[in-house]
Amino acid sequence: MLRVRLGPGVTAAFTTRAGGTSDAPYATLNLATHVGDDADVVASNRKTAAAALGLDAGRVTWCAQVHGDAVATVESGDAGRTYDATDGLVTKATGVPLAVLGADCVLVLLVAVFVFLHVVLRSSFGRALQGIRSNEHRMRSLGFPVYWYKLASFTLAGTIAGLAGYLSALQFGFVNPELLSWHQSGNVLLMLILGGVGSLYGAVVGAFAFVALTEIFQALTNHWQLLLGAAIILLVIFLPGGLASVAGRFRRTLVGEADDA
Repeated sequence: MLRVRLGPGVTAAFTTRAGGTSDAPYATLNLATHVGDDADVVASNRKTAAAALGLDAGRVTWCAQVHGDAVATVESGDAGRTYDATDGLVTKATGVPLAVLGADCVLVLLVAVFVFLHVVLRSSFGRALQGIRSNEHRMRSLGFPVYWYKLASFTLAGTIAGLAGYLSALQFGFVNPELLSWHQSGNVLLMLILGGVGSLYGAVVGAFAFVALTEIFQALTNHWQLLLGAAIILLVIFLPGGLASVAGRFRRTLVGEADDA
C-alpha cells in the first residue's frame, strides 16, 4: 500500500489486490464485491485496509468507478455509505475518508503492451530496427527498406502513445492542452534516462522511478525540479546504464566474487 501526503491533513493511499485472502476468481486483497468475491471476505479486507491506515472502516465512504462522469458529494452523515456507478467522491466534511475502487485495466494493458513489444523486439522486424539504430547506412546497403521500417516503427509508437492518452483521459476525465507542450516529451526522455536507454525494462522502471521521485520531491519543497535534476545528473554520472543496469551489475559482481573464490 502506497501512502502520499497531499497537504496538511490530507493523505491519499493506493492499494492493489495483491496480498489478500479473498476467494476465487482473485485470491487477493479485493475491496469490491462486483467481481464475484464473497461479500464477507471483502468486508474483512476493507477492515484490514482501513486498519493499515489507522481509519475506522465503518466511516470510510466507498465508490466503484465505471468510467463515467458521475461525482457524488459526501456529507458527514454519509460516512460509511457505498456509492454505485460513481466515478468520484468529493466532500467538505472533515474526518470522512473517501475510497475510490478503480479498474485494473491499466496494469493489464501495461503487461500486454510489454509482452507485445518484447515479442516484436525478438522478431525479424525488431532485429532490423536494432540494426537500423546501430548503422542505418549499412542496413540500407544490405537491401533493407529502411524508410518503411522507420515508418512502421513510428506508427507503432504513435499507436501506443495514443492508447496511453486514451487511458489518461479516462483517468482524469479531461485533456489539458498542456499535454501538447514539449515538457511532456522531456518527461519521457527523463524516464528513459532514469531507466536506461535502449532497454524495454528500463522504460518501465524509469517511468515508475520518475513518478515516485516527482511525488517525493514535491512533498519536500516547491523547488522540486532542482532536486529531480540533481538526482538525474548523479544517476547519469554514477549509473550511466540507468536503473535497469543495476541487476546486471549486481549479477556480474556476484559472478566475479564466485570466480575469485
